[in-house]
Amino acid sequence: MSPKNHGSLILSLAFILVLSTMAKIYLNSKGELKLAEKLASQNHFREAVTHYERSIQWHVPGLNLQNRAAQGLWKIAQKYEAENDFENAINAYRLLRGAFYSVRSFYTPGKIWILRCNEKIATLMAGKPATSDSDKTKSHEERLAENWKLLSSEKPPKPFWAMMAVFGFFGWIACTVFFIIYAIKKSGEIQTQPAFIWGGGFVFFYSLWVAGLFYT
Repeated sequence: MSPKNHGSLILSLAFILVLSTMAKIYLNSKGELKLAEKLASQNHFREAVTHYERSIQWHVPGLNLQNRAAQGLWKIAQKYEAENDFENAINAYRLLRGAFYSVRSFYTPGKIWILRCNEKIATLMAGKPATSDSDKTKSHEERLAENWKLLSSEKPPKPFWAMMAVFGFFGWIACTVFFIIYAIKKSGEIQTQPAFIWGGGFVFFYSLWVAGLFYT
């Protein structure tokens, strides 16, 4: 196979792999959303909260799935709040807030939802009975301001690690393709040197991808 054909094959395989990955993310997000909506309609709210959160975490930029999931989770939190079930309400607001923080990279999606959750959590936390001696000496407004300050002190994404995650992702995809092309003979035998090079590259870039996701 000529270098030109090699290049075309590599690009084609990389495109197919990226496209299939995006399709999997979309289908998982949609599946979790449908399940959450079904559970919510059957009044299984605790289970629905979990699946709404998962739908948001399967983040696909530019689509409305995450917004629908956020709306569903918000409604459940408001239901708990209306029933004076403040612990479950706070937990639901925190899960909604945390779901968007868990998928941030170069930017933080769902900032409007995060701000709304911050306001709700701060208000509900300030309204709970004081448990410590220091809190007992503070007014409701003071406790509200402290909670709001704590929640709004956002730690922005780390661009370097976000770049490493992207770099690592495409790196391990490329190494996988090169391993298939150069390390595996037509007879199915493995060629030691190319296998070592591209297999090692895969391990390196995959580790870089995981580290980037973890530290971002």
